[in-house]
Amino acid sequence: MKRIAISGLVGMVVAFAVGALFYAVLFKSSMDEFTKAFGSIAIAEPNFGIIISTEAIQAFMMALLLEKLSINSWMSGLKVGLLVGLALMCWFDLWMFGSFSCMTTSMFMTDICLNVPIFTIMTVSMAAVRMRLK
Repeated sequence: MKRIAISGLVGMVVAFAVGALFYAVLFKSSMDEFTKAFGSIAIAEPNFGIIISTEAIQAFMMALLLEKLSINSWMSGLKVGLLVGLALMCWFDLWMFGSFSCMTTSMFMTDICLNVPIFTIMTVSMAAVRMRLK
């Protein structure tokens, strides 16, 4: 239980920090394009309470999966993070592509290329923490 709790907390912080770095700093122009494309349905000021909640859900679900799969090395975390991250983002972005007319192929690819590394970095950090807590 301790490894799930600690790795989940680490994953939540890492996902939020790396996501903020990617979306608010490194790839801000892409995020601005997304917001512009979604027009009136986009929220001008993100609700960070909801964003932090989603990071927590994602991290603790991944912590449970890492426990179930007995993932205790950063390399295993990398593989699982890539596979699960790619599956989740393909599902989400295909849903977005099918649900919103403003979603373009470029936005689809950009979102996957930004979010899969964020998810993978989160998972690798969680696996590294699990390694230390054996």
